[in-house]
Amino acid sequence: MESPARYAFMFERAVPGYEPDKDLRFQARCASYDLLARRVRPAVPPGTAARGAYLVWTTMHGLISLELTHRARTPPPGWFLQPGDDSYDRIFRDGITAILAGLRA
Repeated sequence: MESPARYAFMFERAVPGYEPDKDLRFQARCASYDLLARRVRPAVPPGTAARGAYLVWTTMHGLISLELTHRARTPPPGWFLQPGDDSYDRIFRDGITAILAGLRA
Protein backbone atom coordinates (compact mmCIF):
# COMPACT_ATOMS: atom_id res chain seq x y z
CA MET A 1 0.00 0.00 0.00
CA GLU A 2 2.93 2.31 0.66
CA SER A 3 4.43 1.73 -2.79
CA PRO A 4 1.97 0.74 -5.53
CA ALA A 5 4.62 1.50 -8.15
CA ARG A 6 6.99 -1.03 -6.58
CA TYR A 7 4.21 -3.60 -6.48
CA ALA A 8 3.49 -2.97 -10.18
CA PHE A 9 7.19 -3.29 -10.97
CA MET A 10 7.41 -6.60 -9.08
CA PHE A 11 4.30 -8.27 -10.45
CA GLU A 12 2.94 -6.55 -13.53
CA ARG A 13 5.90 -6.41 -15.93
CA ALA A 14 5.70 -2.62 -15.88
CA VAL A 15 8.83 -2.40 -18.04
CA PRO A 16 8.28 -4.44 -21.23
CA GLY A 17 11.13 -6.79 -22.02
CA TYR A 18 12.89 -6.27 -18.68
CA GLU A 19 14.17 -9.51 -17.17
CA PRO A 20 15.89 -9.16 -13.79
CA ASP A 21 19.22 -10.82 -13.06
CA LYS A 22 18.77 -14.51 -12.14
CA ASP A 23 20.83 -14.17 -8.95
CA LEU A 24 18.81 -11.15 -7.89
CA ARG A 25 15.56 -13.04 -8.54
CA PHE A 26 16.87 -15.96 -6.45
CA GLN A 27 17.74 -13.63 -3.57
CA ALA A 28 14.32 -11.98 -3.79
CA ARG A 29 12.62 -15.37 -3.76
CA CYS A 30 14.56 -16.45 -0.68
CA ALA A 31 13.60 -13.23 1.11
CA SER A 32 9.91 -13.50 0.23
CA TYR A 33 8.45 -16.72 -1.15
CA ASP A 34 10.77 -19.11 0.71
CA LEU A 35 10.09 -17.19 3.93
CA LEU A 36 6.37 -17.58 3.31
CA ALA A 37 6.78 -21.34 2.73
CA ARG A 38 8.61 -21.67 6.05
CA ARG A 39 5.80 -19.76 7.81
CA VAL A 40 3.07 -21.83 6.12
CA ARG A 41 4.73 -25.20 6.85
CA PRO A 42 3.44 -25.55 10.48
CA ALA A 43 -0.13 -24.76 9.38
CA VAL A 44 -0.45 -27.41 6.64
CA PRO A 45 -0.09 -31.19 6.39
CA PRO A 46 3.46 -32.55 5.98
CA GLY A 47 4.79 -32.29 2.43
CA THR A 48 2.35 -29.57 1.32
CA ALA A 49 4.23 -26.40 2.32
CA ALA A 50 5.23 -25.50 -1.25
CA ARG A 51 1.66 -25.93 -2.49
CA GLY A 52 0.29 -24.08 0.53
CA ALA A 53 2.73 -21.21 0.08
CA TYR A 54 1.77 -20.94 -3.59
CA LEU A 55 -1.94 -20.80 -2.76
CA VAL A 56 -1.40 -18.23 0.00
CA TRP A 57 0.88 -16.20 -2.32
CA THR A 58 -1.67 -16.16 -5.14
CA THR A 59 -4.52 -15.31 -2.76
CA MET A 60 -2.51 -12.44 -1.27
CA HIS A 61 -1.57 -11.25 -4.76
CA GLY A 62 -5.18 -11.20 -5.91
CA LEU A 63 -6.46 -9.47 -2.78
CA ILE A 64 -3.72 -6.85 -2.87
CA SER A 65 -4.23 -6.19 -6.59
CA LEU A 66 -7.93 -5.61 -6.02
CA GLU A 67 -7.28 -3.36 -3.04
CA LEU A 68 -4.77 -1.25 -4.98
CA THR A 69 -7.22 -0.94 -7.86
CA HIS A 70 -10.08 0.07 -5.58
CA ARG A 71 -8.00 2.53 -3.59
CA ALA A 72 -6.93 4.20 -6.85
CA ARG A 73 -10.45 4.24 -8.30
CA THR A 74 -14.03 4.02 -7.11
CA PRO A 75 -15.16 0.40 -6.60
CA PRO A 76 -18.06 -0.72 -8.81
CA PRO A 77 -21.58 -0.03 -7.47
CA GLY A 78 -22.75 -2.75 -5.09
CA TRP A 79 -19.22 -4.08 -4.55
CA PHE A 80 -19.17 -6.29 -1.46
CA LEU A 81 -16.21 -4.44 0.05
CA GLN A 82 -16.66 -0.93 1.30
CA PRO A 83 -13.52 1.18 0.82
CA GLY A 84 -11.55 1.45 4.05
CA ASP A 85 -8.76 -0.20 5.97
CA ASP A 86 -11.07 -2.30 8.17
CA SER A 87 -12.86 -3.82 5.20
CA TYR A 88 -9.66 -4.65 3.33
CA ASP A 89 -7.92 -5.97 6.46
CA ARG A 90 -10.89 -8.23 7.25
CA ILE A 91 -11.17 -9.71 3.73
CA PHE A 92 -7.40 -10.24 3.58
CA ARG A 93 -7.42 -12.07 6.92
CA ASP A 94 -10.51 -14.10 5.92
CA GLY A 95 -8.96 -15.07 2.57
CA ILE A 96 -5.70 -16.30 4.06
CA THR A 97 -7.52 -18.09 6.90
CA ALA A 98 -9.80 -19.85 4.38
CA ILE A 99 -6.84 -21.03 2.30
CA LEU A 100 -4.98 -22.40 5.33
CA ALA A 101 -8.14 -24.06 6.72
CA GLY A 102 -8.77 -25.69 3.35
CA LEU A 103 -5.20 -27.00 3.22
CA ARG A 104 -5.54 -28.50 6.70
CA ALA A 105 -8.82 -30.24 5.77
